Amino acid sequence: MNFVREQRALGHIPADTDSEWAQEGTTAHQYAEDHLTGKIAADDIPANFWEHLEGYVDFAHFLADTVGGGECIVMNEQKVPYWYEPAQVGTLDYGVVAEDASEIAILDLKYGVGVYVTAEENPQGAIYAISRIKELEGEGYVFKDDAKVSIYIYQPRHRNFAGEPECWSLTYRDLMDYAIDIEADYQASLIADPTDRKPSEDACRFCDARVICPTRTGEMFDTVPVETNLLVPANHITPSLPALAELNDAARVAIFTHHKKIAAWMSDVVKDSLKTIENGGTIVGLKTVDGKEGNRGWGDKEKEVENLLRKKIPAAKRYKLRRVLSPAQAEKVLKTEDKALKDQSPKFQYRWNTLVHRNPGSPTLTLENDPKPARVTMSATEQFDVVISEDDCF
Repeated sequence: MNFVREQRALGHIPADTDSEWAQEGTTAHQYAEDHLTGKIAADDIPANFWEHLEGYVDFAHFLADTVGGGECIVMNEQKVPYWYEPAQVGTLDYGVVAEDASEIAILDLKYGVGVYVTAEENPQGAIYAISRIKELEGEGYVFKDDAKVSIYIYQPRHRNFAGEPECWSLTYRDLMDYAIDIEADYQASLIADPTDRKPSEDACRFCDARVICPTRTGEMFDTVPVETNLLVPANHITPSLPALAELNDAARVAIFTHHKKIAAWMSDVVKDSLKTIENGGTIVGLKTVDGKEGNRGWGDKEKEVENLLRKKIPAAKRYKLRRVLSPAQAEKVLKTEDKALKDQSPKFQYRWNTLVHRNPGSPTLTLENDPKPARVTMSATEQFDVVISEDDCF
C-alpha cells in the first residue's frame, strides 16, 4: 500500500486545513478567473489584489492573442485529471492551445511570497501540460514531435519577481520523454518500501508525509555527528535509521526549541563558506560558481530606449504600468507590431544590444562535482604571489 495513503488511513497525517495564506491565494485565483471570463471588471477587484493580478491578466491575454496566431482554445481554472492517476485531479490556472495543435502554453499563478518557484523542469507544470495534452489527444488533437510547449510561472509578490513570468520552453517530444520519468517514479512509489526510497527536495516539499517520513528523517540526520544531533540520545554511539525514524514528542519539542538557531547557524555556515572561497580560501568538496544572471533591463538609458522603440512600437503599447517595456516584453511586441528582433536592421540590433543591461549572477556555493566552472581557481596565497611577481616587473 502507498505509504502516504497508509499513514493517512492511520490518522498520522492530519486533514488539510486552509491557512490564511492559502485562502488569500484562492481569493486571488478567483478574482483572476472571474475577470478573465468577463464576470467582473478590474474596478471590482480590490486594489491590493489588482496591483499583483494586472500583469498576470495582461499576460494571459497576450497568450490568447499570440498562440496559434490567435486561433486557439483558452482554458481557465480547468480541472485536469493526472494522466498517470486519473483519480487525482489538479487545477490548471490558465492555458491556451492552438487549434492546429502546433503549440500549447500553460500559465501558473503563484500568489505566495515564500518559496520562489522556477519554471525550468517544474514537475507540477509538466504534469498539468502532459495531462491536458493527453485529454486533447483523446478528443482528436494530433501533436507533432516539434509542437511547441511553454510552461510559465507567474509569481508577482515574490521579491525575485522582475515583472514577467519565468518560462520553460520545450517540444512535445521532449515533454513526453519527461513524462516517462514522472510516471516511472510514481509507479515505483506505489510499491516501494519507504525506507528504500531516496528523498528528493522537490518531491518532499509537496508530500503530505514529509514530516513523519522515516526515509527523509534518516537521510537528514543519519550522518550528523552524535554530538550535534538533537534526535539521538547522548549515549547512542552510532546513529541508525530506526532510532531516527520515530519523530516522538520529545524530538518535536527539541526541534521547536532550537529550529530557529539551527537554521540561522546553517545559513551562517553556508554564507561563511561562500565568503571563504571567494576570498581565496579552499574547502574540500565545495566551490563557488556564477549564479543565474539577473533579468534583462535598460539600466539608466530609458530615454534612449524610448527613442529606439518610438518608430517600431505604438505609444499605447510601448509602456507597461507607466514604464517603458522591459527588453523581453519589447521583444514580444516588436514581433507582433513590426518584426522580430533577429529580423531588424543591423543598426537597430546594435543599438538594442548596447542598451540592454543584465546584472551578473551572484556567487553561489555548490558541491565540487558541479559541472559549472569554478569562479575562484587559485588560493589567496597564489593570488598574492601573482600580484607580487607582476609588481616586481615595474
